[in-house]
Amino acid sequence: MSRVSLGTAVVFGMAVNALIGTLFVSNFWELLQRFKEKYLSRLFRSSDLLPNGHPPPTSSDSDNPQPPAGSVNPPTDSPSGGATGI
Repeated sequence: MSRVSLGTAVVFGMAVNALIGTLFVSNFWELLQRFKEKYLSRLFRSSDLLPNGHPPPTSSDSDNPQPPAGSVNPPTDSPSGGATGI
């Protein structure tokens, strides 16, 4: 076997690998993502719930309590946002 034929086989093998990899890897990734969203999310959704069937509270809900809907912040006395001029 000569070096030229070996080099030709290597170059064309790498080219075919790049072409097939580009076409099939992205499609395979999309297929796995759809499978995960469709079937695995349903399978593990029940384990994310509390025994009463409700989702657990998030840390952002307890760390930053929001004022009740419709409440208005009182206006400030100065146009600079409450800072006093000295």
